[in-house]
Amino acid sequence: MLRRILGTLAGVVLAVVITSLWEMTAHYLMPPPPTRLDVAPGAPTLAAVIVGYGVATFLGALTAARLARVDWAALIVGGLMMASVIALVVLMPHPLWFPALSLAVMAVATFAARHLSLGMGAYSPSAAFDQST
Repeated sequence: MLRRILGTLAGVVLAVVITSLWEMTAHYLMPPPPTRLDVAPGAPTLAAVIVGYGVATFLGALTAARLARVDWAALIVGGLMMASVIALVVLMPHPLWFPALSLAVMAVATFAARHLSLGMGAYSPSAAFDQST
């Protein structure tokens, strides 16, 4: 049980660290115009952030599933990352396409990591009920 908790926690921490570093880099390389500091980042910056969300979610979910040795750890990491995007959009206005695309990319990354972890030996509780084998 402790392995599952710590593995999931490690995946969440990794995803948050990657997201933070990716966002800082994206905003450093593509800053807003210097004349207006209240201007939201442009589409290229937001697109780079969305790619970062996908990478962070995938690596965090894969790490969680591999360390915890259960596939649902990947789903927890992905769900928490998606919840953070929803909170971000509620707190700060963004273009309409940003949350929709972010959540779609994160969902794909989560399920890709889950699927890959099953091939690497993670246990799926639903596999115990699979009658096809």
